[in-house]
Amino acid sequence: MIVNTLNHPLAASKLALAIQGALLAMAAIPPLAIAADDDLNTLTHPTNSVELGVGGTSVDSAKFGEYNGLDKSGANVIGNFDVRGGDAYDQSGGTRRWEVQGDDLGTTSREIRGTVSNQGQWNLGITYDELRHNISNTYQTPLIGSMGGNSFSLPADFGTVNSNYKDGVAFKQGAQALTSTQLQAFHVTDVHTDRKSTGLTAGYMIDRQWGLKFDYNHLDQSGAKLMSVASDSDAGGPTGTRGGGEVE
Repeated sequence: MIVNTLNHPLAASKLALAIQGALLAMAAIPPLAIAADDDLNTLTHPTNSVELGVGGTSVDSAKFGEYNGLDKSGANVIGNFDVRGGDAYDQSGGTRRWEVQGDDLGTTSREIRGTVSNQGQWNLGITYDELRHNISNTYQTPLIGSMGGNSFSLPADFGTVNSNYKDGVAFKQGAQALTSTQLQAFHVTDVHTDRKSTGLTAGYMIDRQWGLKFDYNHLDQSGAKLMSVASDSDAGGPTGTRGGGEVE
């Protein structure tokens, strides 16, 4: 007796599953091929990009912009770029590559770097980046001088602070004893520190076992921070004794 298995329900269901699996496999092949082509294009045809935009900050904030350079209100122009080239691309037979990149240009957290190399033989690279640490944007002082400098002076008409000034029955000390002219001399100063880093790298392959590598980094830190110093705020005070205090 001959049995036609195509008419058997179980055999028919297995055949349908096999056909569906084959169709799914065929449908999955094109995306995989496209992904492989994209990877190949990335390696042989680099994508260069330049970005330029405007960012807006609503209010001044030293803490919000502590490490991103957006501490001042208003518009900020921000730029990024990534440019690559060399005969190692396009399968032209060479092995040289170069690349220049920049991030967050226009802010105090900018970074730029560049590299050039001959694959398997030598390489050269340079980097530069900045980072600002904001401490305060509301600090007030009567002193005149540049941020991070070593010389500060009071205005010519500031005069001396009369720590024995008495208003009624109470002696006035510190800021309470300042005159209107002295109070007007106070101005808001941004207090911050800046870190600027420059790096240089180089390498040369002598053979498969030996190679030379050079790394150089220069770190420059400048700015100012708030410090407390002792002062005689009660010299010649009402009790005739000398007392110590601290001022910023």
